[in-house]
Amino acid sequence: MLQSITKNIYWEPDLVNNLKKLEWITSSIGRGIRHGKHPSQTLGFRAEFKQFSQFKEGEDARYLDWKIYARTKKKFVKQYHSESATSTLFLIDTSLSMDFKSKNSLPSKFEFSLAIIAVLAKIFDSQKDKIGFSHFISEDSTHLVPPQQNSLAYKNLLTEINQMYCSNTKTCNELIIQSLKSLSPRTNILIFSDFMEDLDHLKKALSKLSGITKEISLIQILDPIESSIETPNSSVIIQSIEDKAQFIFDPKKDSKSYLDQFHSHQKKLLKVCNQTGSHFHSMQSNDPLNNGILYLLSNCKKK
Repeated sequence: MLQSITKNIYWEPDLVNNLKKLEWITSSIGRGIRHGKHPSQTLGFRAEFKQFSQFKEGEDARYLDWKIYARTKKKFVKQYHSESATSTLFLIDTSLSMDFKSKNSLPSKFEFSLAIIAVLAKIFDSQKDKIGFSHFISEDSTHLVPPQQNSLAYKNLLTEINQMYCSNTKTCNELIIQSLKSLSPRTNILIFSDFMEDLDHLKKALSKLSGITKEISLIQILDPIESSIETPNSSVIIQSIEDKAQFIFDPKKDSKSYLDQFHSHQKKLLKVCNQTGSHFHSMQSNDPLNNGILYLLSNCKKK
């Protein structure tokens, strides 16, 4: 898979090494690129204050709160968020619509998504952050690898990418629902899809997801023809990728209608993201890969 991706995507020379110098900063977690700059859910005795805990034998007496002891004659210690790596889970749309590309010289939306995921995962792995992924492997089952940080995490992701392909009609909201039970708090969720689905169902899924995880980012990948359709001179027969249904496209009648529906869908998608506290980024599969990565990084840094 990666070999076919690199054939159609422009890779900036030494891209990954240059991107290691950049920061992926989410609005409430990231403070830097180095390990130890991410507040974690683990309790420790430094960094951000979390709570008081009753003193137990063997604990460090330096952290006793003597003011509370003076008032109550009870021993309490201050506990803080310790600092550790963040966790990122990639949710990857493997529905048949992601396999679309308008020109053979372009990568498909799916290939472009995997290229970005591979580079981002490399950055996160170099920061000693945890990475995991989830995607449908059939109409009935998902494959979810929880975020982990070890010498094999990045290699396992690349191995999985090389084996992934678009083969189902499942939507992102179904992938989210399937993944909910395996998620842990303070995990950053990056969802790669074209989001051509029922947005009311997506909103419900994102609302459930936002109650569990810390940060959600929707990364929409579109083929350039989908946002600015090239109108043919005469009517053409178009076949659906997912259900193989055919219909006649009349450029005189259908172009404006399609674009109106597309922009209405995009407007509603952005509204869903705002309502669920999710970040939204949209890119096209003909963008240079380095521009797409830098776009994501810079927009997250502004949050």
